[in-house]
Amino acid sequence: MCISGITPGPYSADPQTFNHLLSPLVDKLIVLDAGVIIPTYQFSNGRFVQVKLLAVSGDILATKKVVGYTSHSATKFCTFCHAEQANIPLLQLLRKQVKEETLSLKKESKDAETSTAQDVVLKQSGV
Repeated sequence: MCISGITPGPYSADPQTFNHLLSPLVDKLIVLDAGVIIPTYQFSNGRFVQVKLLAVSGDILATKKVVGYTSHSATKFCTFCHAEQANIPLLQLLRKQVKEETLSLKKESKDAETSTAQDVVLKQSGV
C-alpha cells in the first residue's frame, strides 16, 4: 500500500500544523502496528493483519519535518550522525545516531511542558 499526501500551501506548515495534519494517520498506524483481526468472506473469524511504516519519501525538507528532525540548516542537521554545521568541512561522519537515544529524545521532547522546552531539546539534539 502506498499513501501519499501534499500539505496545503502556499508556505510550509509549522510543526504544530504538520502534527495536526499527520495525527489521524499516526493514530491509525499505531493501532495497525499492533495488529487487528479483520473478518472477510473466506475467513468469518477474521484474519490477523499488521501494517508497518517502511519508508518516508520526499524532498529533504518534507521528510525531515515528517519524521521530526531539524532542517538541513540547523546546527545539528544530520539524521545519521552527530555532525554539526561546523563539522561540514571535515567531510566525516561523527558518532552515529542510535535508535534508543533518538527515541528517548523524542519522548523527552514530547513530554516537555512547553513549546520552549521542546525547542531546547530540538536545538541540543537535532531530534
